[in-house]
Amino acid sequence: MSPIEDEAPPPDVDELDELIEPEPRPDPARAEGALRQARHQIRNELQLLTSLHALHIRRVDDPRARHELIRCYRRVGVVGVVHQLTADSGGTVSADRCLHTVAEFLEASARTMQGNCFELTLDFEPMRWNHHHATRIALIVDELFSNAIDHALPHTARAELALELRQIDDRTCLRVRDWGPGLPDDFEAANNDSLGLPMVCAVAQQLGGSLELTSAPGGGTEARLWLPTNLAIDEVQA
Repeated sequence: MSPIEDEAPPPDVDELDELIEPEPRPDPARAEGALRQARHQIRNELQLLTSLHALHIRRVDDPRARHELIRCYRRVGVVGVVHQLTADSGGTVSADRCLHTVAEFLEASARTMQGNCFELTLDFEPMRWNHHHATRIALIVDELFSNAIDHALPHTARAELALELRQIDDRTCLRVRDWGPGLPDDFEAANNDSLGLPMVCAVAQQLGGSLELTSAPGGGTEARLWLPTNLAIDEVQA
């Protein structure tokens, strides 16, 4: 008999299946628990950063250094606010809740750290954002509020900031309004000497939108952040 005829027949497919151990199925409960733990750790670390910034601010006397530290404190705080809101709702957040919480945080920080008191006028249409978009929009709001706090509120008797969110035709418009002295005639946000407004313009472009800054009728400055409507992923569920 030839060597080929002496070879054993190939194993049956069913026999092979018995020899291969099946891969363990992922445990959804364990994965969800790990995700919750990671979110909790990130939340704690962001809170730690804001606390350290607050402690540092109290020990700094130089006005310029103190001002820059307050700006850093607010940026980290805004990211922490959005993270907490989106973590509590599965990675998305209603725009009205997000903007309302961010605006209140900015108002409180301006009052306690800079002594700037102002009234908030808030008006939002319902829509929903994911974490990525909500964080960037909140950082833009922080920068626009900071500019108004620094340049408008010290020069007006009407200490008020208005924040609105509207659907206009096929775009979403986020509007920040103050009643300060307005803008110089040759002002251009993208070419401003400060870091903040050029950064806002760049982030707006990343979101597929644009930023407009104009002198408002009756005095003051109006900033309009135009965003594509499809940035909203869903309507707010009751």
